[in-house]
Formats: sequence, C-alpha cells, structure tokens
Amino acid sequence: MKRFRRVLVIGLLVVAVLIIAAAVFIYDRLHSDTIELGETRGELAFMSNRAGDWDILLLDPDGTLTNLTDEGEGDDFFFSFAFSGDLITFFSNRGGGFSPAQVRADGSDLQTMSFAQAAMSILMEGNVDMDPSWAPGGERMTYYSVRDFNAEIYVANSDGSDSERLTDDGASDTMMSWSPEGDRLVFISDREGQQDVFLLDVASSDVTRLTEAPWDFQPVWSLDGSKILFASAESEAYETGDFDLVVINADGSDRHVLAEGEVFEGDPTYSPYGGQVAYMSNKDGNWHIYVMDADGSNARRVTDGEGDNMFPSWRPVPADEADETAEE
Repeated sequence: MKRFRRVLVIGLLVVAVLIIAAAVFIYDRLHSDTIELGETRGELAFMSNRAGDWDILLLDPDGTLTNLTDEGEGDDFFFSFAFSGDLITFFSNRGGGFSPAQVRADGSDLQTMSFAQAAMSILMEGNVDMDPSWAPGGERMTYYSVRDFNAEIYVANSDGSDSERLTDDGASDTMMSWSPEGDRLVFISDREGQQDVFLLDVASSDVTRLTEAPWDFQPVWSLDGSKILFASAESEAYETGDFDLVVINADGSDRHVLAEGEVFEGDPTYSPYGGQVAYMSNKDGNWHIYVMDADGSNARRVTDGEGDNMFPSWRPVPADEADETAEE
C-alpha cells in the first residue's frame, strides 16, 4: 500500500512538472518579442485563379512568378504572412471543407489543418504576430496578434516597435486594411456571431459595424477612400471556391454585388517605409495587380494573363535579414 502511494505521488509530481513545463513553454511563446521588420525586398504575394482554382502566388522583383499552392486540387485564398516572412497562413477547401492551411514562402510544407491544429502550430512555432500592413507613408503598421489566445488588432511603428492594442474583444479580429488617409481601418470580426466587416477609428479605437451578412471576408478600400469592397458568400459557397465581390460606401450604405462593367480600383497596400504602393484593379476586364510610386507616379501593371489576380501583400522581411541583404 505504501509503495502504491509512493508511485502515485511520484506520478502526480511528474504530471504536475509536465503541466508547469507546458504552461511555461506556452507563456514564453505567447509573450515572445515581436520580430523587428525591415524594408521589403519587393516580393508581392496575391491570390489568383489563373490556373483554374484559387492559388497563392509570389512575384519576385525580377518578374519570377511562383505558384505556392499548385500542389493538389482545391481553392486557397485570404492569406496572411507571419512576421518571419517565411510562413503564409490561409483558408482552403482542398480538404473538403473551409479550413485553415499553411505553406512556406518557397512553396514547401503545404498542409491543411483543423482549427485546433492551426492553433497548435502557432504555439509551437511562435508565430503569434501576423499580417503586417503598413499605413500610407509606411511609417506605421497594423497587424493582428494571438498573444491572449485570440486575434486582436495592434498598431505600431513600421518596424513593429512601440505597439498599441486597438481591439479588445472576445471575438477574432483580423484582415485589416488601411484607409487611403491612414486614419481608419476596416477589418472582419465574428463579435456579432458571424463574419462581418467593421470600421475602426485608429485615434479613438471606436468600432462601427458596416455589414450584417454572414461570411464577409477581406475588406479593402477604393483608392479614393469612398468605397469598400469585400468577398461575401454563404459558408457552403466558400467550400466550393465561389464568392461574390460586394461593394459598399464607406459608411456601410448601398451594399451591392459588383456589377458587370463596374470598375473598382483599390486595396492600396504600402510597402514598409512607404516607397511603393501595390493595388488591384479590374479596369482591363480581369483583376490585375498594379504597383506605383508613393506619390502616384510610375504606375505599372505587374500581372498578366486571363485570370483574376487580387489582394496583394508585401512579403515582410525581418530587420536582421534586410541588413544582411544590404551588406551583400
């Protein structure tokens, strides 16, 4: 009996040690330092259906285009970079439903996951800061972080320093986009029980709900700041890769599906420190990605073909990697 008690006590101590070790590990991961970011190397990622299904592509400054998710069948869309710049998370229906997935920036380690597996991946790799997006001028940035086991929006200097939390809600707040004036953000949140588009005033942190239809994703501003475009569908439609492109006024009024022949130029996406701006436009019929200088000059189209190319994002570069590149 005494031996049994001793074994039981030892077993409980081992379990307690393991629990404490796991708690310390998780705490360290969730409270790791934000990776300091440097200037972009000019790599642009975007989603495209040029191959039939939606895929995530990466365009190098020299014009090299790499399809990162061409392996297998299915649609891959609505992606975010980790601050490390080497990991992309996105949604996919290649597993038969609408679920998280990830791929390395070189196209390796493509995998779909359950939401629980996605959360574990974040903890194991320490990628708690995601989707850096620079404000007009490039001196400030926003991103979302899961440091409290929930995605919240932060604003910081262009390198990620001096961050300030903008949202504090039990819901998940992600997919932010800066207004052309740099004073507001649109983002998606399930704080009302479904994925809707919300407007956030950066100075006051006041939040206004703009949509009340389920499954709205990836809101972006028009170049003049008067309208907002986003993807919208019932959940079953995302599982088949189908969605509508919906437009509203900046105050949420006049919701309508983008009409045939209706031109939208938007999603102004500033590079770190503000040298260049990427955006998307359907003025040539299909959706294409354009890049211009920050003053609006030297606009040029950087995608071609018959497919649609949408929602550009600059690949973030950690400051130490940017310094190494500069030295070379």
